[in-house]
Amino acid sequence: MFEYEDLSQYFVSKNSCNFCNGNDLSEWGSRGFLKLVKCEMCGLVYINPRLNDAGLNKYNTKNNQNRVNDIKSLQMREEMFRLECDYLLKHIKTHKSILDIGCGGGGFLQSFPDQYNKIGTEYDPVIVRATEKKGIKCYSGDFLKLKFTETSFDVIIFRGVIEHVLDPKGTLEKASDMLVKKGLMYITSTPNLSSVCAEVYRGNWNIVGPDHLYYFDESLF
Repeated sequence: MFEYEDLSQYFVSKNSCNFCNGNDLSEWGSRGFLKLVKCEMCGLVYINPRLNDAGLNKYNTKNNQNRVNDIKSLQMREEMFRLECDYLLKHIKTHKSILDIGCGGGGFLQSFPDQYNKIGTEYDPVIVRATEKKGIKCYSGDFLKLKFTETSFDVIIFRGVIEHVLDPKGTLEKASDMLVKKGLMYITSTPNLSSVCAEVYRGNWNIVGPDHLYYFDESLF
């Protein structure tokens, strides 16, 4: 894994809040090279300065390679996927099409029965190819720039994703527009700003890292 300082050339300042455009910011915490601020208008916490697009690509490419090679971790993820899939299936019995944004190789989508139309997106072409080898259609690139042949989806999933994107508000707005009426959006595995760990550890929270750009609580959704 890269040291934060190795990425210093890729950090840029973000002086207004992505959710409310407020610029009344206060220091929330720090971890080594990383600094975190809180928007006093809406409560969003984010890294500032943060990695730009090139920096995120560099960091994530290295992490993806490490993840693919970690067999034990992959096995644990499969069990986690199964449990979450069982939970979701209780709520999506009448829904047929699923879009997993940032699908991470399609492991979670693969957990769903074949009767569902399962589609993913990924930024890394290597991960896109790994997803398609599982028989799952996968769009390659930035979700905000992608053009889909499908007009809408019954279920849209953000699993450990929304904290990584440069424009979470724009991403959620586009996803909302792609949902059918009474469709479901599943946001999970994202840092919880209301948690005890967030309040106690702040910048020393073990999930604070260069690729976790934003930190939310339920009120922001």
